[in-house]
Amino acid sequence: MKGFLDDIYVTLVVKLADCQSFTLKDLWRDAADFVTLADDHHMGIKLTRETASNGDISVYFGKGVTQQEQVIFANTIHAHLEGTCENALRLRLFRPTACHKPAQGKRGTSAALGSHAKNLQSPNGAQQSPPCRNPSPA
Repeated sequence: MKGFLDDIYVTLVVKLADCQSFTLKDLWRDAADFVTLADDHHMGIKLTRETASNGDISVYFGKGVTQQEQVIFANTIHAHLEGTCENALRLRLFRPTACHKPAQGKRGTSAALGSHAKNLQSPNGAQQSPPCRNPSPA
């Protein structure tokens, strides 16, 4: 994304905190942690600065966050970024839900999923997650 990163990040955190679907748990300069209202499951965002006006927002979901909560969180972020910055691009990286082990980058995710990557569906799909494998470093 491109724009005034501080303004984009701060207004995004305020929007997420005010949406009444989750609660702000912890706040740092370039990261914020939220919890679900029902079961105290964690999700969050992190701003990675490439230059003064270019960066990425990463989103994570902890174990137990429902698909509905993930969709609300991700769509709120996406709508905000589309309206406040240039070059908003939404990339989705999947990891096996059986082990909840993070893959190392985009290539690590592809290596972890192997031939199962073509069978993945969006969070609204009902298809099972692929089996867990340990990817080699990317």
